[in-house]
Amino acid sequence: MLFNNSIVETTSERDRQMLMSVTKLLLDFTTESVNIPDDKLPSFNCHSICRVIVAYIKDLVVIDGNFLGLRRLDGCQPRFDVVITRHSWLKTQDESIIDPYPVGCMTEGPLLIPGCGKYTPFGSELYMPNPNILKEISMEVVTEEVRLVCEIVRNTHRW
Repeated sequence: MLFNNSIVETTSERDRQMLMSVTKLLLDFTTESVNIPDDKLPSFNCHSICRVIVAYIKDLVVIDGNFLGLRRLDGCQPRFDVVITRHSWLKTQDESIIDPYPVGCMTEGPLLIPGCGKYTPFGSELYMPNPNILKEISMEVVTEEVRLVCEIVRNTHRW
């Protein structure tokens, strides 16, 4: 996998290995889920995916909170509104973020976001922990999604 040199300088080898482990788990899930009819495939979101990952990769911690975005006002003028959405992500032992289900983009894998360095305003500072969001989401639904996705992961016989 190719890494930006500036990011390599602000993340640990352990963080990068965690990213590879999360990527492999998600790839195994995706590969296995191709064989499941759409009407049988469980729905999931960032809250459930993060909890599935920590069920298999114990060195990560789920963080619930808010993700910050910007909405441009008045065309090209440098005026913005801050937009907040509920989100969950993973924290590494070395304080980096692994986002397996990033907001507002499609990627081929999870994102590794350094917890320190000159790029934090464009990355980790957009993630604001807020455990109170658990009051705003249905944990019963998340728990059922986690159970169903874990069942699919177990079927890969690799985890």
